[in-house]
Amino acid sequence: FLLAVFSLLIPHTLFFSALRWIVPSRAIITSALEPIVAIGSAALLLGELLEPLQVIGAVLVLAAIFLLHVNPEEHLAS
Repeated sequence: FLLAVFSLLIPHTLFFSALRWIVPSRAIITSALEPIVAIGSAALLLGELLEPLQVIGAVLVLAAIFLLHVNPEEHLAS
């Protein structure tokens, strides 16, 4: 039950609540953070070790999200 609440109910409720204040395109870009949070949580809470490739992937995803949020009009126009 707790797994369902913390992994599904709370995130989806927050995501759809946030759509009132931000545009959907920005929300979907930000939702790419989900795997980053998942591997970070697994490392912190479960003691899992991150492989170098996972760290590189996380950095690339964060960089892409940052670039898209800095000036989204330039990226959406192309």
